[in-house]
Amino acid sequence: MVEVATVEEIAGWTDDPGCCRAAGVPAQVGFVTKPHQGLAMLKRALADPAVVFSWFAADSGYGRDPALRRFCHDQQVPYVLAVPVDLPLLDVRGQPLRPDAVLACTPATVWQRRSCGDGSTGKRSTTGPRMPWWSRTSRRPMGTSTPC
Repeated sequence: MVEVATVEEIAGWTDDPGCCRAAGVPAQVGFVTKPHQGLAMLKRALADPAVVFSWFAADSGYGRDPALRRFCHDQQVPYVLAVPVDLPLLDVRGQPLRPDAVLACTPATVWQRRSCGDGSTGKRSTTGPRMPWWSRTSRRPMGTSTPC
């Protein structure tokens, strides 16, 4: 069985100057999680007028990060972030909601299965909501959707 290091163990390793030097990591580089790297990249994209996009999408490694979801919401960036079905979330009224509860109360016709291409373990696909058409030059959705 392969042992997987925890975030705390990795952060502890990156806090050790001797380990970093031995690995060739510059002293000014600190530990940052992938979701926080994604958040920094999204902030840079929003600040650059030459970068135009309509929405932001990421897998559940990013979707389970509350800071990234909150940033997208606060900045009014349309986003689609995969989340585990048992992740506790809040609905638009601030009430507790789980993704599996949304799945249970929506008809199957609301969802579509899409290919994600080939991965290290074979073909990958995901199921998500049918999306409205969005403008290619606007950060605002051009259609409407009907949540549960």
